[in-house]
Amino acid sequence: MSDAVRAGIVRLLARRLKPGGVCYIGYNVLPGFGGDAALQRLFRHLASLEKTGTSPERAAAALEVIRGLSANRPVHLSPTPMFQRLTGDDAPLDAAYLAHEFLTEHWRPVFFEDLAAALAGAKLEYVGSATMHENIPDMLFEDAQRRVYEGLPHGPAREFMKDLCLQRPFRRDVFIRGLRRVDRTAALDRLVLAATRAMPEESPKLGVPVGVAEMGADLYAPMAAALNEGPQSLGRLRQLPGTRVPNPAEVLAILGGGMVLAALREAGSSPRTNHFNRALHAMTRATGATEGQLAMASPMVAAGLPCSWVELAVCMQSGITASDADPVAITHQALPHLTEEQTPGAIDLVTRMLAERLPIWRRFGVLPG
Repeated sequence: MSDAVRAGIVRLLARRLKPGGVCYIGYNVLPGFGGDAALQRLFRHLASLEKTGTSPERAAAALEVIRGLSANRPVHLSPTPMFQRLTGDDAPLDAAYLAHEFLTEHWRPVFFEDLAAALAGAKLEYVGSATMHENIPDMLFEDAQRRVYEGLPHGPAREFMKDLCLQRPFRRDVFIRGLRRVDRTAALDRLVLAATRAMPEESPKLGVPVGVAEMGADLYAPMAAALNEGPQSLGRLRQLPGTRVPNPAEVLAILGGGMVLAALREAGSSPRTNHFNRALHAMTRATGATEGQLAMASPMVAAGLPCSWVELAVCMQSGITASDADPVAITHQALPHLTEEQTPGAIDLVTRMLAERLPIWRRFGVLPG
């Protein structure tokens, strides 16, 4: 975006964000995305040769030429992860994304410290990364890198060291207006976590820059059992029997990848979230949408509970919470266009779904009231 728009965003935040208000910003960061500057400029030149067509169509045409360069790549067209992704054998990136990302004349990744300095004009201070493990140095650095990191002052210098060492072109940062220093362990321990699915028997594995992060069975098994029973405070989970007491960030990083959500209030259905979920269901049924990411609004987490379109269709059926709910009837209500051959498999799917997902839907208050 242009400098004028960037300045406008800062003015908007200064005017509208209340003390204690939180701002999330995702952005292309330097030096991680800097290696693609030549690639972006090439996209623009190639797309300009196409005098007709939409922006995605022109981006797709440019991509075909760039693919042709992959075998005889110009010396200064760096083999970045993005270039390799575009020219590899993987499924191609969406042309609309390519147009959005590369065809703008205002493409300009930024250093963290420059963004933070701009946001200081709205009295915003950095809290941390929304990618939980990026707040945990033990999961990021080799020994030599860690020594340099710890020798730098807190703030922009340490964040630059992260950007220098991590293989990622995009940051997901959280800022707050009116930062107050608190005991972070005590604050995190007050969080209440709710499982979004039946917890697996083994600890989730999180790929991090220095390897794979996971919890040993002695730590994970008691946590999984407690979360299967219902929402638990992070402090209680950390104090369950085990060989050691894990730090709060470690637990959040490993369990936070879709396994748990933070519960902000008591469970229970809400007319407003019910209305939203019914509207979402009506939209997906009308459009036949079966792709992409969906989530049902949950009053307990004030956010979305991820779901598939089938789960959404089943959850929105009347009578689903009755003790004698009939999986066959619900299947025909939720999926009215099934063929005779598809019906037995769908009934089996819905039967399993009712057994596995109903307790979760009750827990998060997404069942229609």
